[in-house]
Amino acid sequence: MSTKVLEKIQIPILERREHQDLGLEIPYYDEEFDLPHLKPHRIAVTYLGYTFDMIAKKVGLEFISDQPVWYIHPATQEQKTFYPDAGFANYFETKELIASDLVLAAEVVSTSHKPKEKKDRKGMKKVNEYNYVPEFVLFYPNKDDDRVIEWYVNQGGAYQLQTDKQGIYQSNQIPELSIRILGQREWRDGMKVEVLFKGKSLIEYDKVLELVEIEKKKAEMEKERADKNEKTLRIYAQKLRELGIKPEEL
Repeated sequence: MSTKVLEKIQIPILERREHQDLGLEIPYYDEEFDLPHLKPHRIAVTYLGYTFDMIAKKVGLEFISDQPVWYIHPATQEQKTFYPDAGFANYFETKELIASDLVLAAEVVSTSHKPKEKKDRKGMKKVNEYNYVPEFVLFYPNKDDDRVIEWYVNQGGAYQLQTDKQGIYQSNQIPELSIRILGQREWRDGMKVEVLFKGKSLIEYDKVLELVEIEKKKAEMEKERADKNEKTLRIYAQKLRELGIKPEEL
């Protein structure tokens, strides 16, 4: 066994803590880059969210989407929060999820913004690999991008890229879950794959578009509410300072 693998095996144990900062929990928006995602990303996230959630309920797992998860940072060894785009967990208290609860994590790659693409492809892959998340999947949603899926399985602390069988990827951890690559002529932005449960499709593309519009409006309302709350807190803090009260000491 290589030294590299031995080092990965000796990672610190994660401490289960309640997440105090749950973020906006909006899968259409990246807080770190202050970046709204484009429509192909939104469609893909909505589709994965709908299908993964259905499958999670059927197989007794918890579906997660852009929720905080505790990881050990590979470089600093600190316990830090990351937000997978989608995934399955075998622990149901989502306010205190840790990486070892995850069965599979997935990222929809934002190719229109290079720093975000690097974070999705390399950063999230590395942190999930280091924390022994069993399966990690990258989805490329733009129809003009020849890339479709990168499916990784953790073997001895290192991710191994899996190959499809006649255009179908089969999950090792969730036997009922498989994902089929659509024929290139069928590709539309955000829809280049078909999620299958026991070999059967779960939702049509047009229905996904309807869900996207619903989720987009919901996300905009959540963002507006979060911005309004932040503005209210700033005004309140300023009024306290005018009264000679330091809000940070309350």
